[in-house]
Amino acid sequence: MTQLCDHLCNENLETMIYLMARVIMTETITLQLGVKEALATMIVNRANDDNIPLNEILRDTKLFNSWNSKKIQPMQVPIYDPEFQVCLRTARRACSGLLHDRTLGSTAFHHLSESPEWTLDWLPIIEINPLVFYKFDHNFKIKELL
Repeated sequence: MTQLCDHLCNENLETMIYLMARVIMTETITLQLGVKEALATMIVNRANDDNIPLNEILRDTKLFNSWNSKKIQPMQVPIYDPEFQVCLRTARRACSGLLHDRTLGSTAFHHLSESPEWTLDWLPIIEINPLVFYKFDHNFKIKELL
């Protein structure tokens, strides 16, 4: 269980938790709670491991395709939606370090239906259907393993 380091929240923590919940919802809409929790812990891992402010990670359009979606973007999520409330509780637990990290310390992901170019260089460390998780660490870089 990893808690979000305080210095990585360059804005109001509650604002960041709401943004995180919006991103989780748009990336995992209709998926089970375990998938939402996995994505939440990956976000916290990325902030902590790479020392990147949470705001930057959550607004990364290459990491989160939902920002480019024609269906629903994170800022369009209705906050009173019951699924959003699940995502909000999940984001709070992740930032507080209360979630077990099923992603084995992952710092990136993509949906199984996608094949981003960056995946050519990295070994996936776990699949939590329908998401594939990676850790940006030299121990998982394909070229360094060959």
